[in-house]
Amino acid sequence: MLDGIEILYTKTANGSSNANHNGQKYIIDRKNFVDRALKDLKIVSKHAQNIKFANNTKYRRNIVSSLIEFFKTQKCVHVKEIGLHKFSFEQVLTILPCFDAKQLKNIDLSGIKSIYQFERITDLKQWQNAEELRIFIPFSKISSTIIVHLFHFQCFSIHYVGKVSVQTAIQMREDLLRRSTFQSCEITFEKSKSNPIELAKVFKLDYAGGNEFKIEFSNCNNKFDISLKEFSWCFVLNVERL
Repeated sequence: MLDGIEILYTKTANGSSNANHNGQKYIIDRKNFVDRALKDLKIVSKHAQNIKFANNTKYRRNIVSSLIEFFKTQKCVHVKEIGLHKFSFEQVLTILPCFDAKQLKNIDLSGIKSIYQFERITDLKQWQNAEELRIFIPFSKISSTIIVHLFHFQCFSIHYVGKVSVQTAIQMREDLLRRSTFQSCEITFEKSKSNPIELAKVFKLDYAGGNEFKIEFSNCNNKFDISLKEFSWCFVLNVERL
């Protein structure tokens, strides 16, 4: 998807390519659909502001390899937003460096598989310079330790992480007080192993309420609205600068 325009490339029975866009199908004779897609991508990526890729090639790993090789040949792709869906974490680490770190402002990662040593991504300039982040991985838990690597973003959301400990909440509190650019975040985390009342006390020592809370946390220079909602299987924590 480029600037909201979605194009689906598929292979025909005779080896040609189908390009589906806006309900219309275009047949491209004697063209491998991967080659056709990459050729089109080379043209439009020079003008697009955002690019999103969905990896629906479960049995065709060579397609993803071709995409990665394409990005490597481009050296520096200039877009403001990149979205990657159903890629492995290793593939994400390979693809992100191909984008202009000064221009890339928004990173959207969903359905990412096999996250191992998440800290590796924090070394990338693209990660360090981006302003907004969204991580959506609904069916697997990410270690809550990654939260401390997210507060340099102006805004971020992550769905979902495992237990959020008091120690993690303390680190969050300290980050809030020293990050002048941070604006808001939403964190969805595991319910069964977390103690929301203890988390609330990190931001308000005399807190005596229930699992759901809304707290105004501040020092001399910063003020934040911190709220937590309880759902059947998770808690959702929202933090917003006031």
